[in-house]
Amino acid sequence: MRLDTPAPRGRSVTRRILARFSPVLVAVIIAGAATTGILLSAATRSPAPGPSATPAASSLASAAPLLPGVTSAGPTYDSDVLAEPTAGGGQHRLWYAHGAWWAVLLAAPPGELRIFRADPDTGVWVDTGTLVDERPTARADVDWDGAALRVVSATMKEGGAGRVRYLRYGYDAASGGFRPDPDYPVYLSAGGVGPLGLARDPDGTVWVAMAEDQRLVVRHTAGDEHHWSDAEVPDPAATALRPDDAVAIAPTADGIGVAWTDRVGAQVLFAERRVGASGDRWSPVETAGRTSIAGTGHLAAATVPGGSVALAVQTDEAGRAAPNTSAPQVLALVRDADGAWRASVVSRVQEHHVRPIVVADAAGRWMYVVATAPSGGGIVYVKRAALADLEFEVGDGTPLIASADDPAAADPIGPGAPIDRASGLTVVGSDRSTGRYLTGQLGPPDLPPGPSPSPTASPSPTASSSPSPTPSTQVAVVDTFDPWSAGDPMPATWVLARGDATTARIEADGDLRALSIKTATTTAARACRGFAPLPDRPVTVEARVRIPSRPPSDASLLMVRGPGFGAVDVRFGATGVFSYFDGADKVRTTVPYAPGTWYVARATVQADGRFDLEIHRGTADGPVVIRKTGLAPRDRPTAPVDSVCFETADGRVGLALEVDDLVVSMARP
Repeated sequence: MRLDTPAPRGRSVTRRILARFSPVLVAVIIAGAATTGILLSAATRSPAPGPSATPAASSLASAAPLLPGVTSAGPTYDSDVLAEPTAGGGQHRLWYAHGAWWAVLLAAPPGELRIFRADPDTGVWVDTGTLVDERPTARADVDWDGAALRVVSATMKEGGAGRVRYLRYGYDAASGGFRPDPDYPVYLSAGGVGPLGLARDPDGTVWVAMAEDQRLVVRHTAGDEHHWSDAEVPDPAATALRPDDAVAIAPTADGIGVAWTDRVGAQVLFAERRVGASGDRWSPVETAGRTSIAGTGHLAAATVPGGSVALAVQTDEAGRAAPNTSAPQVLALVRDADGAWRASVVSRVQEHHVRPIVVADAAGRWMYVVATAPSGGGIVYVKRAALADLEFEVGDGTPLIASADDPAAADPIGPGAPIDRASGLTVVGSDRSTGRYLTGQLGPPDLPPGPSPSPTASPSPTASSSPSPTPSTQVAVVDTFDPWSAGDPMPATWVLARGDATTARIEADGDLRALSIKTATTTAARACRGFAPLPDRPVTVEARVRIPSRPPSDASLLMVRGPGFGAVDVRFGATGVFSYFDGADKVRTTVPYAPGTWYVARATVQADGRFDLEIHRGTADGPVVIRKTGLAPRDRPTAPVDSVCFETADGRVGLALEVDDLVVSMARP
């Protein structure tokens, strides 16, 4: 039901709509709105000027009814690791690309977020093995523009363990999957955050909104996606965000918009930053709607072609001591391209809908709201309305996910991009009682025709900018250091295990960039790059390392380590030859190294810690100077390896080595 003003000919839109229904129902609904005191007509404090983009569409009454969705079960996840992996509110973790649906889901085992692909014929989700986040409780939001996949993820843990990570992936035709782009992730916070979201404005700038330290904070790319702005606060005068407030972000006709809930003030707020606005100049805060707000995870946003913004919010009317069953339970809030807000009731308390998400179609004509009923899980329903009139059907809606074998289906996640007949609508929920994901698909006949989105695509790196994985392997880390400038500090993805902040910086040789590790005192400097440990899978580490001069003592050309132990340790020293450890034994070779020369060191470490070693001169295809197989780890492994390190010699100030083109890859599961 749409609720809007002004009403033509002196008759309210609410009453015109309710006139279709029974007099008893009309009385109940009007009484419910009056007794709850909900402002159903959204207001804006400062509408932005611009042309109206309200799309033309058939009314719901003339549209063909939706057919029930097709439900498929699986894959399973470990509910002991995370009981509700799709909970967390408004997460866009699905996208349609290359003729298939893709999703970021929790793999079990080992309990980490990976990229899954839905088989176009069967709808079964297949784990591609590509890691997104090893933290099982991480929330994630994705954006696919046809050339690059962007992912932002974080947890609520304090300190570095919870910080926001921004990653990019490109599609790899050889493997039929996604691989990480070089020199990611970029860290966007010092610690954990609450709700977060990701979107691009019409100019292609990427924005991330998050609830950090009880504030709504927004950051955006600055020049490229490795460099980001300082934190911006759209509403400096705002009341502190509560832990149960929610955040959403979406592009507008002129820039980017962020929405957030204010449970204390019982309202949904919105601010816009226009493309080209100098500094951190945000528009005056707008009131998208005034209503009681349910807890965290109950605000969702969708991208609408033409510059509108669509929101869905769950009210807290059901939480009253004596709830009115006719009071609004889920509201739709739409901001047209001219800045005017409209509101509509999607469902009422008696329908028990919770945790809504919202999706628009690619023609900008329809808005779909997907929600669970009842609150403890059961069936996931979908409702739709024409964006022109925002009239949703009365009642539960159309079942999208329903399974007798999974009685607690809940918490749908879906796409952020608009959908069309080529893609259909796909959402994923989960059932904590069975430990299974559940997928609901609304077939192409139920969606209006429309062109696929034409996004502002950002170029993905060329094939030469990062090593191409074979179909049997996946790349977990690619660090080229090329996005950084000479003199920049070591990237935040690296840590100094020994030394101080002045001992590891970016150096340039023409157009090439490398990480220079140099002693500031007579103590050795060690820099390490961590990666997610993967049990029972061989790990291959490869890096180019330049030895500037002969050191007075041993330095490590390549170290591969795990928690508290070393597996691989390849050295060069005062004697002018390479050495390595085979178990506890140090083996000194007769192979000399040439100061000033680049070497490529490659080690493949098996699950039991044994490894194969190769060293090439110049490039990965250059002459082999050392090749050994079946070497024993230096220390007894107690866990999978999870870091690679490089260490200078000690004994003198200014001892150095340079690292470039680090690649960590694993065998696919």
